[in-house]
Amino acid sequence: MSFEIEGTVEMVSDIIEISESFRKRELIVTYISHNPDYPDSVKFECVQDKVELFDGLNPGDSVKIYFNIRGRRWEKEGKLNFFTSLQPWKIEKTENQEPAKPDDKLPF
Repeated sequence: MSFEIEGTVEMVSDIIEISESFRKRELIVTYISHNPDYPDSVKFECVQDKVELFDGLNPGDSVKIYFNIRGRRWEKEGKLNFFTSLQPWKIEKTENQEPAKPDDKLPF
């Protein structure tokens, strides 16, 4: 199952080289869920060859992101952990939907 969200790019990380064979990149998007006074900031993560998906995105860009939710179980030294990540597979830039401002130079 895939999901989608529309929001504004807050931050795009550089490519993070975890090891010689693993790299990732993060994208923070702000969106309004329920209350416009308290916007949500959501972190998306791409790995390996998908890191280029964030190329060309800049803070302030309006975007629509299509993504999958991935979860992992990890156990180390008897301690059990669970990780959840939002992994985009398509990103579209959208138009900023700000209300039009009246033109003060109209003759009437």
